[in-house]
Amino acid sequence: MKLFNALKKTKGKESDSQNFLNEYKILNIRSLFENLYGETVIVEANPLIKAAWGGISVVEHEYKYTRHFIIPKSMVDALVKIAQSGKYWNPNMEDFKLDKVFNEDSNKRMSVFRHKYFYEF
Repeated sequence: MKLFNALKKTKGKESDSQNFLNEYKILNIRSLFENLYGETVIVEANPLIKAAWGGISVVEHEYKYTRHFIIPKSMVDALVKIAQSGKYWNPNMEDFKLDKVFNEDSNKRMSVFRHKYFYEF
């Protein structure tokens, strides 16, 4: 599936006024073909939010704070297990770099967090 083409790295901030935790609810995991990297996997996930009343909430559908992570195929089995178990994913954000890709479905550039595996050749 040729959905994205890698473009250039950019800097950006993770969130604005939300009180996000570094845990994510995985919404979707799908294969992705990129011209530069070949077969990869894109993970759509929403950050858990520390609610004002002290609990934790999460949005169960894609919205403006949904994060997209691009990972190597070798990591997908572990994430599928997390998603199927209903547990939350706690990625080590030091393993990811903010990147921009072109989404052919929406015809727009979008931010993604690309795993360091793709930069360690």
